Amino acid sequence: MCKKQMQSPRPKYNMKQIEKYEDLELASLELLRGIYEYGFTKLPDLHKKCIMPIISSEPPIDVVVNAYCGTSKTAAYAISILNRIYPIDDSTYSKGCPQALILVSTRELAKSVSYLIKSIGRGLNVSAFPLIGGTKTTEMIENLNEIHHVIVGTPGTTWNAIVRGYLNVKYLKILIIDEFEYILDGGFKDCVEEILNSVRKINLQICLFSQDFKEERVMNFIEKELRNPVKIV
Repeated sequence: MCKKQMQSPRPKYNMKQIEKYEDLELASLELLRGIYEYGFTKLPDLHKKCIMPIISSEPPIDVVVNAYCGTSKTAAYAISILNRIYPIDDSTYSKGCPQALILVSTRELAKSVSYLIKSIGRGLNVSAFPLIGGTKTTEMIENLNEIHHVIVGTPGTTWNAIVRGYLNVKYLKILIIDEFEYILDGGFKDCVEEILNSVRKINLQICLFSQDFKEERVMNFIEKELRNPVKIV
């Protein structure tokens, strides 16, 4: 495990007040249309607070979000990811090279998050794949060799796929860790740390969502693994 590095000055991000999705100045009208077609009309409070720091900083900054179920947190990071990976460039990010990775605590959540991303990003022709256990290895390899812009996986299965060379993380732009306390409860802290070590690079953005980032074990992880993150409460 690498030692904690000295904190560098945090890059600036757009701090303007957000009242509607148009205020986010998203990269694509198709994404804006997808948000409205999915059923979001009024911005939830969490969207007002956390989307802009994720999408507007350059170079990208790490972000920690205190969010409970029912706050539309999944949609918040789905929209952020879709904006960060647009325009979709299949010539650079070819088969087996996703641009975004989301770590979740359960298979069911991986499936539902993949569906949400594909639904909101329909007009962008985005492909998202749930990387979960219980799948035959040959089937997993075949799926990962297709073009998937976003991979949503459980930590153990994701780490196994990276180690075995099934999942290429070379071109990742953004990594989301969702419901981190549940990942810790499942005993997957080591897997997450190994994944972070395998994907760590200068411009990779890491966003962590937790119900309580002041909990000691969560706070210790943030202090060790993230780079001077913006904290959203």
